[in-house]
Amino acid sequence: MISNTENFAVIMLYPVSMDLGRMYQENMHPLRGMAPLEGPTRIYIMDLRNGNVISGISTDPGISFSTHHVNAWEEGDEIVIDYASNMWSNMPNYLNFKNIMSEDKGNIVPTFLMKRARINIKTKEVKVHDWKNALEIPYINYLEFPNINTNYNGIRNRFVYGWIGIDNQRQGLVKKDLEDSRNDKVWSVPFHYPGEPFFVANTEGKDEDDGIVLSIVYDGTFKKSYILLLDGKTFDVSVYYY
Repeated sequence: MISNTENFAVIMLYPVSMDLGRMYQENMHPLRGMAPLEGPTRIYIMDLRNGNVISGISTDPGISFSTHHVNAWEEGDEIVIDYASNMWSNMPNYLNFKNIMSEDKGNIVPTFLMKRARINIKTKEVKVHDWKNALEIPYINYLEFPNINTNYNGIRNRFVYGWIGIDNQRQGLVKKDLEDSRNDKVWSVPFHYPGEPFFVANTEGKDEDDGIVLSIVYDGTFKKSYILLLDGKTFDVSVYYY
């Protein structure tokens, strides 16, 4: 995974590899070919101004594996990164067809969890924190496929939009306020299964969340897909097209 700030690129190398031999045995399924390696996650910081690389950065158990980075930015001597943490061992069977078709409601907590890492480029120390959850919504920080206003790539952002899947029957979309989690919002309809959300900024807007959130949703009742547009500010439904 690679993120970039205004002046740095942040490269995380996780202790996981692809076993090509096993992939042949698993019908070339890449996730089924994942295998662990010895050692911790290694972090490299590249200065985009001169190409210098900072290595030897210590890691924290909170950075064992990540499926997606949200954004990164600079704060003094620190680089801050928000990312979706996960255990690599959860990935090979995540899309197993029997698991998807199961009606077992026992899995009430997803395996992925949003984290914030602070990397000090001088001391090479890494500290990992959980996102705040003032409303105590059980699943609000278990989002995946994070998306932001791309005008804020590399600089500090406030809002994150993402997908949540408590189990294969209960899914939804969320708007996360990283400055005041009392404003967190959720969209969910029973038996409606949204895909990855995309934020489209209003070209004439001034606020970070001025725009629409677009997702393709499958309606399990009518067995049809539709395009959902949510207001980026209120997270109310603006329109949907079957």
